[in-house]
Amino acid sequence: MRFGWLLILVFSLSSWSIDYFNPGRYQAPVLDAKDAYKSGRIQFAGVLKDQKVRLPGLNASERTWVKNERIKVRLMNEWAAYDPTPLPIDQAITIERYATRYNKSMLTLIRTHGIP
Repeated sequence: MRFGWLLILVFSLSSWSIDYFNPGRYQAPVLDAKDAYKSGRIQFAGVLKDQKVRLPGLNASERTWVKNERIKVRLMNEWAAYDPTPLPIDQAITIERYATRYNKSMLTLIRTHGIP
């Protein structure tokens, strides 16, 4: 009987571990960009990698434009600044894909309609 309680305790504690990655958050980057643009939240998605902020989906001149216009960059993996353990490759790819599609969609909206 004690062994059963020990197993329950171990499994319940393992479910309390901190998991920063929420896959439901990264489902619809195009819709998220459209909603953000409509509500006036003009921002791009950044990914922190090797202590540098990257803007996936934007070339050098577009990144310079974002910096010069002082457009906000939201980090998709801001916990990486505090937790040095790398994400599993599938989660890193999901974040990178989301940020790429979000940034391209936001840039298209800005080019088409301007900055509100």
